[in-house]
Amino acid sequence: MSIRNTLIAKVKIGCKQLDLTDDREAYEAMLHNLTRKTSCSKMGIKELEKVIKHMESRGAVFINKGNKRKHKKSTDAHTRMLFGLWTELYEAGGVADPSREALRAWVKRMTKSEDHPDGVSDPEWLTTKQLNQCIEPLKQWIARIS
Repeated sequence: MSIRNTLIAKVKIGCKQLDLTDDREAYEAMLHNLTRKTSCSKMGIKELEKVIKHMESRGAVFINKGNKRKHKKSTDAHTRMLFGLWTELYEAGGVADPSREALRAWVKRMTKSEDHPDGVSDPEWLTTKQLNQCIEPLKQWIARIS
């Protein structure tokens, strides 16, 4: 969504909060007094920001919820498959904790070897061979409990 569209959406949210949705004349009058335009679609970014600032001074509250994703999505298909299988296992009742931290702990246990005595602590760092050593047991685990 472009910045302009985001600002227009904020103006619409502000209208609802200030009860201007039913009173079109008051809404257009407010826009005209601030920008000399009666429609957000005709306004530029600076004008929209001016309207939003005015709405905030009148009591509108705008909360940026931001990106809900805590972690960046993996670019590797096998790593995404590992996360997907872990989630599937949780939904099937195989594990109690679907979190990324729980998967990391499991991966760390599964990847212990002479080369890595402590195991690999993040699925993103696994080699293809190590990923397969984690994916196949998950598939078998899911098959057993399904």
